[in-house]
Amino acid sequence: MHFAVLDWVIFVSVPLVAWFIGNAKRQAGTWRGYFLATGNLQTKTVVATYFGANLAFTAIFLILSEEGYDRGAWAFSVPIFWFIGTLVFLWLYPKMREYIREGLTLHQAIGSGFSSPSLQRWASLWTILAFVGTCALEFYGGIKLLEWAGLPLMANISIALLLALIVTAFTVTGGFRGVAWSDIFLDLTALTATVILFLYFLSAKSASALHFPTPHLPIHTFTDNIIFAIGMALIFIPFQFCTLDSWQRLGAWERRGKNPSSWLLTGSLLLSVCYCVPILIGIYVRNIQIAVPIGSHPLKVFMDYIHLTPGLMGLVFAGFIAAVFSTVDELLNCSSLSLLFDTLQNKRVDPQRTQKQEGALVKSGKLYTAGFGFIAALISLLALSYERQISDLALAVFSGQVVFTLPLFVIFFYRSSAPHWAQTAKFSMLLAFFVSLLTVIIGWATGDQSTTDAAPLVGFLFALITFIIGSLFIKREAEH
Repeated sequence: MHFAVLDWVIFVSVPLVAWFIGNAKRQAGTWRGYFLATGNLQTKTVVATYFGANLAFTAIFLILSEEGYDRGAWAFSVPIFWFIGTLVFLWLYPKMREYIREGLTLHQAIGSGFSSPSLQRWASLWTILAFVGTCALEFYGGIKLLEWAGLPLMANISIALLLALIVTAFTVTGGFRGVAWSDIFLDLTALTATVILFLYFLSAKSASALHFPTPHLPIHTFTDNIIFAIGMALIFIPFQFCTLDSWQRLGAWERRGKNPSSWLLTGSLLLSVCYCVPILIGIYVRNIQIAVPIGSHPLKVFMDYIHLTPGLMGLVFAGFIAAVFSTVDELLNCSSLSLLFDTLQNKRVDPQRTQKQEGALVKSGKLYTAGFGFIAALISLLALSYERQISDLALAVFSGQVVFTLPLFVIFFYRSSAPHWAQTAKFSMLLAFFVSLLTVIIGWATGDQSTTDAAPLVGFLFALITFIIGSLFIKREAEH
């Protein structure tokens, strides 16, 4: 894989253009400007943040190509359950809308529904851990990209810090409005790369490319794949209403409270199609029986195999790095929002707050954004030590979102009695988070992939059992 001068010019232009757009569209005079674009985001920019946050490089291009290589058609459970999750989100949106209209975040909705500021604080900590972990995974992918491109004379730590500096610069400069407008450009660049790869896949595939994987390469058992599919269902069906960025973009939308189905269904379908491209690439590499060397990935093997020409190579890599930036920029902004107003619980509306205090709040938000970016960069260096288990690391991170499924179910359907469930909800989230993480670690230690794949299922079951036990205690107290 050789990077020509033209490729470098195209590649380097991505962060420069993103920063220019973010700077031109900034609106960060108040905290609502910095985090919510004062609630005036146009639909096209809201769609851009939706697409950008969910078309990631590491979590989608790298990991789904790896899952396609390892599991074959079972990997399609991810886009299938993603789209089903969109339908579930739209079904539940009327329950969610009342909180959106009040301008509440995910964690504030949980805290308000259960009448528990403590629960709001705990919920925000889970999100911050999950989001910073996701940013770290994306920086991991960025490091691998620059390694593949042959960036000279730079150690991994230098690359990680450089990526953090670049994405933090245009995220802090533009605030959420700048991020949204930058994401339009970044999304189009990532989509261009996806289309190029798909066209090369169509031209490269042989007559047997989509047949069932040959037995000559490692293959998961049927039980492993069933557990994997169940885990993907538990993660991706509730995923869109369990993530803070979904609430943030709907709160920033100029048509806040309106039904988003007009753009969400189209965007979700397009994302699902994009998710299929790396899976197809992984299946193709597997079926032409190309071994993936240790330290490499099916995606890189495919790109070496098809011999991208100068210019196209730059466009594909530009699309990949755009996917990194468009995911990280919003998650860093979300993490900072959560820390300020959910963890530290600063007042959203304070008539006594002076303009100087408002400016200090915005500065704090920018500082936290930058801090989370550099923490994620350092964590990404640890991820490099476990690159053969990178999909397992992602599973651990995404399983952290499962913790909100049951608490949200309670406040959506049993809001009047939700305050009685506050302690139960807190313990269920605590168990789901740590049990999911522990299950992944046990899977690594024992070398049992099925144990690792079961992390979302085990976490959900522990949360469900906690709720059942809690309901029994609540019922007994009511009787007395």
